[in-house]
Amino acid sequence: MDTLTGIATADAATDEVHRSIATLAGARWELRAQDPMRLDRVVVFLPSNNVLYSYVLFGLIPALYAEQVILRPSTRSMAAAEAVHREMTELLPRGLTRRVALLPTTQVRMVELARDADIVAFTGQYQNGLSIADRIGGRPRMLLFGSGPNPVVVGPAADPAVAAKDVLRARLYNSGQDCLCPDLIFAHASVAERLADEIAAVLADTRVGERADPRTTVAPLVYPDAVETAAGFLREHRARVRHGGAVEAEAGVVEPTVLMFEQDAEVHPPELFSPCSRSSRTATRA
Repeated sequence: MDTLTGIATADAATDEVHRSIATLAGARWELRAQDPMRLDRVVVFLPSNNVLYSYVLFGLIPALYAEQVILRPSTRSMAAAEAVHREMTELLPRGLTRRVALLPTTQVRMVELARDADIVAFTGQYQNGLSIADRIGGRPRMLLFGSGPNPVVVGPAADPAVAAKDVLRARLYNSGQDCLCPDLIFAHASVAERLADEIAAVLADTRVGERADPRTTVAPLVYPDAVETAAGFLREHRARVRHGGAVEAEAGVVEPTVLMFEQDAEVHPPELFSPCSRSSRTATRA
C-alpha cells in the first residue's frame, strides 16, 4: 500500500489491490475457457496509473501463456512500477515471474524488441500508438489503448441526485487521475440544472487531503503537467465555472470543479487528469 499511495489515493489503491487479486483468482478459469494460443514474446508499453493492476493484467496474466513478457514502465510512475515488480518477484512462484521482465528503457529500444514480438500492447495517446505501430512493422499484432475524454450521458428519465453520485464516484477515482474517469457529461436540458446543483452539493462535502489518508477523496495530483493543463483550461473558461475552480499550483491541488457549457459541436475538451468535469446541456428533445 505504501508503494501505491505514492501515486494514488488510499481508496483507489485499495480498489486496485482488490481488482488485482480478483484478476489473479479468476485467471485459471479464464484460461481454460478461452484457451489462448501459446506466444513467444509479448511487449507492453504500460500506462502511468494503476501500476499494480496493469502489472497483473498486462504482465502476469500473459506470462501464463507466453514465454516472455517485456514491460516498459511509464516514466511518470517508474519508481512505483519497479517497486511492484520487485515485490511480485519475491511473492509469486519463480516459474511465473521469470517470464516477466520490467525494462525501464527508451521507446526506441522497445520498438526494436517489439519487432520480433507476437503481441504489442500500447497505452497512451492515439497518435503515438500509430507511430509505434508504423515503426514496428506488420509482424506483431498491435493492441492500441488510446486516450481521450470519456463522456457520460444523463437522460431525461434519470434521477439527478442518483446520477450526480454515480458520476462523481467515477470522476473522482484517484482524484481524476485515471484514463477511464469521465471528463464530459452530456445532460438533457430538462435535468441539467438540477444535476449541476446536485453535483455541487456532493462536491461541497468532498474531502481534500493527503493520498494516504483513507478519508481523502481528492489529493494533490501526481503529475505537474496535469495541474498546469487544468489551470490553463480553467483560466480559459473561467466564466463557465459552476462550482470550484481554485488551483494551488505549488501544492498540486486542483479543487473539484464543474464547468457548464451549452451544447456546442465546436467545444473539444481535453482529457484532464484532475477532478474537473464539463457538463454540456443537450437539446430539449430526447
